[in-house]
Amino acid sequence: MGGGKGFAGKGQSAFHPTAWQPYAQKGQPAGDGAGGGGGGGAKAKWKQESWPASQDDGGVPQVFNLVLTQESQLTAQGFPPEAPAMSYDKAMTVFSSGHHILQEIVQDISAEVEIVHDAEWEIFPEVAEAIKQAGGEENCFSVATCPNQGRWAVGIASGWKGRETAAKLALGFALLVDKPREELETFCKTYPELRNVFVDAGLLPPRGNKRGARVAVPTQAQEWQAAPSKGKGGSKGGSKGYQAPAPVAGGFPDFVWATLGPQAQLVQDGLPDVGLCVTYDKQLSDVFRSGTFFLQEVIGDLENNLVMTHDPDWEVMPEMAEAIKAAGGEETCYTVGVIPAAGIWAVGMAGGWKPRESAVKLALSIALVAAGDPNAGSVVQRYP
Repeated sequence: MGGGKGFAGKGQSAFHPTAWQPYAQKGQPAGDGAGGGGGGGAKAKWKQESWPASQDDGGVPQVFNLVLTQESQLTAQGFPPEAPAMSYDKAMTVFSSGHHILQEIVQDISAEVEIVHDAEWEIFPEVAEAIKQAGGEENCFSVATCPNQGRWAVGIASGWKGRETAAKLALGFALLVDKPREELETFCKTYPELRNVFVDAGLLPPRGNKRGARVAVPTQAQEWQAAPSKGKGGSKGGSKGYQAPAPVAGGFPDFVWATLGPQAQLVQDGLPDVGLCVTYDKQLSDVFRSGTFFLQEVIGDLENNLVMTHDPDWEVMPEMAEAIKAAGGEETCYTVGVIPAAGIWAVGMAGGWKPRESAVKLALSIALVAAGDPNAGSVVQRYP
């Protein structure tokens, strides 16, 4: 990490969180050229106005406001405690411009920007916690810093390329938010897809509004931190007639059945071509905890009877990543668990290695019951 340069270098003003506020939150209605009252000294919250997003560019990424509340090497180096984060989505064309946007701002990315990947939440645990608190996806992330301009940002994705791409776009966003509206408009003429991000963030008015015209404040504003709702307890893949695990009190986590091709290493090793893939959900922590206890009762010593392979970047078993995607599973980090004596495998999906292991143990427990393992059949009665 670059350190010791502070965060107001190169003539930049020190970071202020109200730079990311919608106009209405800063006392200036969206579209107005002149300022107004309001704002006060209260701590600002990012909000996302309910303006319709353009559908031509695949949509607009949600910007999460991260606030570091724990001791951090970032703040120790003079960076502010707040920064934007974005989750990579390959369907959104704005991400393909992220590198060029950042390059135009800093001129030389290799000299001005450092990107540190933290796939296992071990380098920046405080950033992982900030992502969770902001409602962001619990996934692998990268931290991008620009010491000379005192800004940092986060990119979230399972693969390193996606993380890096998202981090560059988020850092570009962080470096532009305190620019005057006229400068933003000029910059976005080159990158119209970026303008939609600023519109969604409330920093620019939607197209079609005349200068000076007020934009109606929506009746229900949505906080940027709000995480999108997710469906629970249903198989998205539905392969080969496999049945969904029986519902349990409080619900069941998301899952798919992944089908591997004949050339996959697991299949070559004599294991079945179909396996259960479960996504970790902290709201169902009791279910995952039971999976660990159940598995230990059935197979005994987990260290010697269970082989787990972590693949946060989809490099060890790329065929598994493709099988999960083909089944409709979440594109995130995963761990493959194999019980050689039982001849089964399963997958746990999550951003951190600990929740991945919890998820894969639950998936293996269900797979043992489904396979008719006699030990599992006798133990399962104790885990309703």
